[in-house]
Amino acid sequence: MSAACAQAAGFPMDRVFALLVLYMRPATIAITADAFNNLSDAGSSLITLVGFKMAGQKPDPGHPFGHGRIEYLTGLLVSLLIILMGFELTTSSFDK
Repeated sequence: MSAACAQAAGFPMDRVFALLVLYMRPATIAITADAFNNLSDAGSSLITLVGFKMAGQKPDPGHPFGHGRIEYLTGLLVSLLIILMGFELTTSSFDK
């Protein structure tokens, strides 16, 4: 499972760089949004991978029921980052 997440996280990076290079020429918000969408997909996959690794830890004296709830926190972090990115892209599209 973790190998698949790591592979999925690295997949869109070539597309991100290609779209960012295209963005430098026409300076359109749509190409920028697509590049950041792919970048956020890669970041979400990495955050999820870290969350799965942390949630799979064995219970210890400080956490007698385990670390499974970290998945909820990483999901919250991913959703907040996506909302922030959407807000920034929306405000920048109205500015242009």
